[in-house]
Amino acid sequence: MSSTEKRFFTLYNNIVKKDTKKTTLLFNEINKQTILNEDPLKELVGVSSYANYKQLLFEEILICLFMYAKKSSLEKEMLHELSKVQVLLDKQMYQEAYKKNKRLIKRMTKENAMEDILLPCYISFQKTLHFVTDDSYEKLEESITVNEALNTIIAVYNQKTIYKNILLKLRLVIKNRAQLTSEKEFLSMIENVQDSEPILQQNIQNISSHLLPIHIYTQVLPYIVTSQYDKCYSLLSMGLKELNKHDISFEKLFVIKTVSLMLQTLISLNKLEEFQTLYTFIQTQNINVNAENALSLFFIKIRYIEVIVKTDWTDWTYQEVKNIEQYIETYQAHLSYNYSYAQYRLMEFYFQNAEYQKAIDTIDLNLFEQHKNSLHDYLTGLYWCLCFCYLEVNNLHMNSKYINHLQYFIKSSNTCHPYQKAVMSLVTRISRNWDNNPTHLFMDLWQLTQAKEAPYYLGSKILERYAQNKLNKQ
Repeated sequence: MSSTEKRFFTLYNNIVKKDTKKTTLLFNEINKQTILNEDPLKELVGVSSYANYKQLLFEEILICLFMYAKKSSLEKEMLHELSKVQVLLDKQMYQEAYKKNKRLIKRMTKENAMEDILLPCYISFQKTLHFVTDDSYEKLEESITVNEALNTIIAVYNQKTIYKNILLKLRLVIKNRAQLTSEKEFLSMIENVQDSEPILQQNIQNISSHLLPIHIYTQVLPYIVTSQYDKCYSLLSMGLKELNKHDISFEKLFVIKTVSLMLQTLISLNKLEEFQTLYTFIQTQNINVNAENALSLFFIKIRYIEVIVKTDWTDWTYQEVKNIEQYIETYQAHLSYNYSYAQYRLMEFYFQNAEYQKAIDTIDLNLFEQHKNSLHDYLTGLYWCLCFCYLEVNNLHMNSKYINHLQYFIKSSNTCHPYQKAVMSLVTRISRNWDNNPTHLFMDLWQLTQAKEAPYYLGSKILERYAQNKLNKQ
């Protein structure tokens, strides 16, 4: 819980219940602890009663968080208002329930709410109308209109479910990629998913505006994961034009995801002017961040760091990097392992900017270790950066530690490429000869980064730049 959520719980619980209530005392005691120790908690409420009070506190926190977050997103607001409608129905206050439900639908429609939010609103309204509908022409006509709207929403919802199921199938294939015998087998499985779904073969001009964002995203994702960026660029360019034609809000979740794919594609194709134009345009949209879109917006923002470390783009600003860093810290709870990925990319940024201590301080290694299965591809890059950072700040002990980490990781990896072993050897030799001005080794490192397979196995240009900077200083 955040500090404001904890304060809200304490105030709310003390207003609703007595100050001496045992769950409040239990909460205050837990809040004092940095590492959970249940012994003093059991002593506080009694060993035999502890399990019951612990469960009661859990339920009270849930109620409190629901109250706290009721205005944080349209979905939470909808759930809160529908619970009020149900209370009014239970109390047989049918006219009041009817008015409140009707106002809720009007508000959600005005806010361009998604079908999964509108659907419960209309189902509730259909039930509410049952209690207030008389034989008047107006009420009967309203019931027909509501049923027709409900049928339309359900049809769109069902279509979106088909797309979401395709995305789940693709995720399963991607998750299983490391266990496959070859890249050819992976490509074949991706193609099988594409070919088995007729909806993906439809012309984009024939897709309704309600389904357009998720259709574009689902159609392009297979080409992203198979690195077919020219195909991605063609489909996304056409897709974004269609989105503009239909004036679809950039706050829509799958519009944000589609823009993120386009930024990734532009980085991969080195279309840096187009990247800057699109990123700048998105910054002008003033998209409201909420629990539903925080992660998707993160992928737009992290592209800015990626384009700095993976290309020769020079039009970046330090202020935007700091803004992104602040966003990542603010919405850390929504990012899961992507928070560690963001730290890794920021570490690369500070490393290439010669802010070596800042690079070291940016990465939470314990957290990275927890997520290492999801971040396996970035471990060698992490160790390379840390080896050189610790050399630059004259911490030879930590440098030696991460050289050992790097050697162990590469030797124990079944998917290690000879290129990575060559880089490891050079990093080790540079470390051992650090005090002897090893210019020739930096030349070897720079030449190694010019290899054809370097961009894929490095994932960025920071080692190339680092070696180049060292040579320039000589």
